[in-house]
Amino acid sequence: MRQEAESRHAILHYKPQGERKVNEKLTYIAAYILKTGNVLTSKEMDLLLGAPRRM
Repeated sequence: MRQEAESRHAILHYKPQGERKVNEKLTYIAAYILKTGNVLTSKEMDLLLGAPRRM
């Protein structure tokens, strides 16, 4: 379980360069969510989107 959390942390903190790498990151996260049924926290969504969301 710890390794899964570390992997999730690493992918969320990964800063892709170029549109292709951005799409790969989003695809990976989407597949993770679909497979596990887990949801991202607000902080994780901010990391994924690259900036804090404004409500």
